[in-house]
Amino acid sequence: MKIGLIGWYGHNNEGDERILYCLKKFFGEHEIFVAEAYDDAIMKIHELNKCDFVLFGGGGLILRGYGRYSVLFEKMTARFGCVGLGIESKHKSTLDLIDVIKEKAEFILVRDKMSLAFFENHFKVILGPDLTFLYPFHQVPEVRSNTCGVNLRHWHYWKGEYQGRFHFLMKAIESRIPKFGLIYPMAKWDSGKAVEILRDEFDRLNPISLYNEDTQTSDFNYMKKYFSEVSNWFSYEQYKTFRYFIGMRLHSVVFATQMGIPFISLSYQGKNSAFCKSIGMEKYSLALQDFSKLPKLINNLKADYSEIRSNLIERTRINREEIRHIMSRINDLMTGRSERLL
Repeated sequence: MKIGLIGWYGHNNEGDERILYCLKKFFGEHEIFVAEAYDDAIMKIHELNKCDFVLFGGGGLILRGYGRYSVLFEKMTARFGCVGLGIESKHKSTLDLIDVIKEKAEFILVRDKMSLAFFENHFKVILGPDLTFLYPFHQVPEVRSNTCGVNLRHWHYWKGEYQGRFHFLMKAIESRIPKFGLIYPMAKWDSGKAVEILRDEFDRLNPISLYNEDTQTSDFNYMKKYFSEVSNWFSYEQYKTFRYFIGMRLHSVVFATQMGIPFISLSYQGKNSAFCKSIGMEKYSLALQDFSKLPKLINNLKADYSEIRSNLIERTRINREEIRHIMSRINDLMTGRSERLL
């Protein structure tokens, strides 16, 4: 059987690459054909239509303005379904894409309740854990020292939906007043001050980069502003060097969960807070503009270390079993061993 995979692959984003790794391993007995997101998939539509089945996902692949990519699925004649899908915005500019997926997909596996709500509980939609729980990273040994891993990414300082009206208003103001951030009157994200707080609370900080494409907005280039030593590669071994973790990218805290490392999510988007809530860690999901609350939250993290670690290990076990069960049912449907998913 030949399976096509469409996702945000090939861009040195470790979360997406781990998803691809897990899908390839799970479907290891089949031939795999990969398309790297929408534009590449549109160029490869003829090859995709030769596949026996096409899987779209995982990750946050539906954003504002992406309705234009509905053409991809309008041209698709192969059987297809969605796995590990996240909707990061439901807006009139995404409706065409959402509608064609609902119409043509055989099933839609989403990774959070927010995406489930955006699909308005459509009968084809199933809620399940992140695809990386198919083959989660191994639990790391407990580190005794007061050390913390840190993942920061490029992001705007104001509160508001990415590519929403307020976002574009702020970008327009900044283009005319480059230093407007210095006088911005509302609560704002300040990564420099956040790093100062972390330096006061921990004996050592270990920066972890999850997006290493050669761009100015990569995690590697962004964190070089604050740390003298930043690796432009990612390794499981890096997580063995710290006791706690503070992260922005969703998969930075997903990986911390799998390894049993108590964390605080700097939740720049709803997908972070949704994940934290799903594993009972909503208390440790902090909006960027509330970063001044970090010291108190870090004290709680340290005080509740053992309880949090045990919870993360148990949640990983539960998520692994659940996503493997769901994906096994999907595999049966794809290969004709079953006519129904549930």
